[in-house]
Formats: sequence, C-alpha cells, structure tokens
Amino acid sequence: MDGSPLGIELAAAWVATLPCSEIVREIEKNLDFLATSMRDQPQRHRSLRAVFEHSWQLLSEDQRDGYKRLSVFRGGFSRQAAEQVAGVNLTMLAEFMSKSLIRQSVEGRYDIHGLLRQYAQEQLSLDSEEQQAVKEKHSRYFAYFLHERRDALDREQMPQLRDEIRPDISNLKEAINHAFRNWEEAEALGFMRDFCAFYRATNYHEGLDVLRKISRGLRDDGIKMELGSPLANVLLAITAFECAFESSLGSSEHEEIALDILPILRESELTYELANCLLALGCYRVLFSDYSEAIDYLTESTSLMETFDDLFGLATSMSWLGWTFYEMGDNDRAGKIFQEAYALCKREHSSLGQAYTLSKLGTWADARHEYEEALGYHQEAQAIFIEFNDVAGQGYALSRMSLSAWGMGEFEDALQYAKAGLDNFESIGHRWGINTSYCRIGFAEVDLGRFESADSHFRRGLALAIENQFPAIASYALIGIAAVWNHQKHHARAAELLGFAKSQKTTPALYKYLADLEISKLEAHLSPEQLQDGLSAGSKNDLGQLVHALQLEKP
Repeated sequence: MDGSPLGIELAAAWVATLPCSEIVREIEKNLDFLATSMRDQPQRHRSLRAVFEHSWQLLSEDQRDGYKRLSVFRGGFSRQAAEQVAGVNLTMLAEFMSKSLIRQSVEGRYDIHGLLRQYAQEQLSLDSEEQQAVKEKHSRYFAYFLHERRDALDREQMPQLRDEIRPDISNLKEAINHAFRNWEEAEALGFMRDFCAFYRATNYHEGLDVLRKISRGLRDDGIKMELGSPLANVLLAITAFECAFESSLGSSEHEEIALDILPILRESELTYELANCLLALGCYRVLFSDYSEAIDYLTESTSLMETFDDLFGLATSMSWLGWTFYEMGDNDRAGKIFQEAYALCKREHSSLGQAYTLSKLGTWADARHEYEEALGYHQEAQAIFIEFNDVAGQGYALSRMSLSAWGMGEFEDALQYAKAGLDNFESIGHRWGINTSYCRIGFAEVDLGRFESADSHFRRGLALAIENQFPAIASYALIGIAAVWNHQKHHARAAELLGFAKSQKTTPALYKYLADLEISKLEAHLSPEQLQDGLSAGSKNDLGQLVHALQLEKP
C-alpha cells in the first residue's frame, strides 16, 4: 500500500480471509479488488479506483496523457528521462507533485505510488499503439543511457557511473526485455552486451541472478538455442555470459551447458560470446585442475578477445591463462603474462583491470617467496577493489594477503586476512574462495598453535573440495592436516598424506612447496627409510581411501 491510508484500510478487510501474499497478488491483478460496499462511505471513497478516477477527471488532457506515459517507468525516473520518454517537462512534474500524484526523493529522482502507477498503466493500455510507442522510447532511452557509459565502466570513473546507473536497474531490466522482443537482433545483442558489461564491472553475483531470470523467461516463452530460430542468438548470448559470470564466482554448475553451446556458437556469428564461453570453460578446467584443456580454451579466448574493444575481457582471459601456468609451476610464463596484462590495463587506464592484474602479480611474487613484495601488490589491489565495491575482488586480495602474511611469519595477520576473505566470499557464494579460505585459516592457526581449530578448518575445506570437485584444494587441505599431525607427532601418518598430495598432477606448484616444507620437518623425526615408505604409501592411495580413513578416526 506504500502508506496509502485508504488502501491499507481496504486491504485490511481481506486479512481474515486471505494471506497477505495472496492479497498482494490480487491487487496486482485487479485494482478493483480494493473496494468496499459499506454505505456509510462517500461513493468516491468506496474503492481506490473511485478515488483515482475522481483525481483523473480533475487533470487536463495533456496532464492525463503525460501521467499515463510516466507509468512505463520502473523504480522511479529522472527529470531528463521523464521529458525524453514521456514528454513531461519540469512544469508538469511540479503540477503532479502539487497534486500528490508523484513524489521526489532527496536525490532528485521522481516516483509514482505503485497503485497510482497501476491505474495509469491501465489508462495507457487502452491505446495499444501509444503504449507500444512509449515502451519503445523507454527502451531506446535506457539503451543509449547505458551505452554512453560502457567504455568507462572499468576505469576510474566507475564508482560515479555505478551510482548513476544503479537507480535505474529496474528500468534497464524492463527496457532490455522489450528490446529482445521488438528490436532487430543485432541491436538487442548490443544492448545486452552493455548490460552484462555493467554487471561484470559492478556485481557478478547480482548479474548472474539477473541473467538467469532473463534466460528463464525466454525459455518459458518457448525460445530455443537452435540457429535460425527467433531469438536463438539472444538466448545463446545470455547463456554464454551466464557461464562466464558463474565461473568467475568459482562455481561450475554450468560447465555442461557451456560445452553444449560451444559448437553452436562456433557456427554462429557470435564471436564475442564465443570468447566468453571459452573463458568460462577455461576457468572451469582450472577449477578442476585440468591445466592442458584450460590452456587450450584460454589461449583461444585471449586470441578472440584481442579482436574486440573489450580491454577488461582481454585482461581477464590473459590473467586466467597466466594463472594456469602459475598453478602448473611455470612461473616465468605466468609472470610474463601477468606483467603484459597489467601493462595493458595501466596504459588504457582500466582501474578494475589493474586491480585484478596487481593481485595476480602478487601471487607471482608469492610463488617466488617474495612475500613482502607480494603483500604490497595485494594491498594495492585491495584499495581499488574497495573503491569499486568489488566483493569478489576483495575476497581474492584478502585471501592472498593471508598467504603473504603467513610467508612473512605474521600469523595473526594471516588469520585475520583469511577470516575477512571468507566473509566476503560467503556473502556472494563464491565456492572456490570459501573453500580456499578455510585452508588459509587452518595454516595460520597451525603456526599459532591452535591445532584443534586448524584441523577442523582443514577438514571442512577438504569436505567442500570433494563436494565441489576441486582436487587442488583437496590437496591443500590434506597438506594442512599433515601439518597439524606433524605438530602432534603423528609423523608416519603425516608422511602418507604428504606423499599423496605430492604425487597428484592436480596439486599446484605452490601447494607442493608447502608439502616440501612439511616433509623437511619430518626428516628430524623419521629415518630416511621410514619417510620414504610413508611418502610411497601415500602416493599409492586414492583420495577416496584417504578421506574414508580420515572420517573413521583421527590419529
């Protein structure tokens, strides 16, 4: 009711009969639902429609025309949008405000009460040609509004642009749905790419939810991803971006979908969406530690991204390719790619791109055991992520700051960084980040002497790694459990876990280095033969056997 006294009174009469959720649905379907037959009420107060119709008749014809056109907006509108879309100038806006037909926020935006907008929509729908014309103006206005800001979305102006765009998210969603169903396909695709660029620069998590709702709506309308069928390219493109967004959030539920659409995209003219699908597949393969396939996908994605005016997309593909080499232990190739990506972003003033590539440079420094240098990179990246309100980026930076601090022997700092990173990752459901953070916390706790808590965190990390099918993180967690057992003098069992982790092709070079540190500690407690026997026994185990043994008992 949004504070309408009569609306609240009329709706309250139904509370004894219907749940509130059903009352809302009935109001949305039919404004006449809010009415009363009580004879002690004046005729014009017996329903909200009667109230609105009385006010409607008091407006001039020009005012009625302008007001019903304003009903096309969702979530409010600016003065400029009102004039360009609805033909309502400042004078008319002031008249509507004086009659309490619209409201103005402290930020200067205008809004129509939901029930009034519902009534005005009904009036607009009486003329289908005018309704379609206003919706077209609305869609064109917001497509241009977004497009003229796209190129600066990953640059230093982004926080300001984000604040300009975000109040009109509901308008943009409405506009893009109209574009899909009424525009030429190429124009609609351009609008959608701008829409995805906004979410990529501001909020992957929210963007993924929005894209899923849009694609679900298209599928519910019978749209299929078959080349040549209506809106097939639109649905293909949206699905490719869904996969790219999901993989960036450390999840892999859409990998089969990405594999399904890959051959269709190759046959289409959607080269940009193909590049994003390949990026997603490369990320998925990195998550599963399948580095050979990851390199193939990411190399092709990078090559395609170079043909588009999408600096951030190119830097992202390059960074993931460098990350793949980093996990393989090829630090020279990884560092070269990270440096090239950072130089590109810095030259083109891509602030967000610089943040992500700075963080990658930090991981490269960590791999060289230059932890103080690495921490500096991560902190510089974190400052940019905070400015851009990039929650995933902040999670990455904090997690990596934890590793750097641990390497410097600052274990309490390492613990706090890891916990803060976990909070960020959990707030957006970032599976890889959550999983890794448990292990980061565990390693800090080991060196703080908090072995029981560390063991608990490593076991939680191991369970999630198995659930998410992240073999690299499973090895990370097992090395952590071995570190706990080393301190608790369960040396033979620790050697088995370390032997397993070291033997796995999916264990990244950094984690193998951590295993080597623990193995060197075992040399003071086990004879060379005992140590070798333990490592050898572990290398012959499989993950299922180890996990089963861990579940049965602690040593």
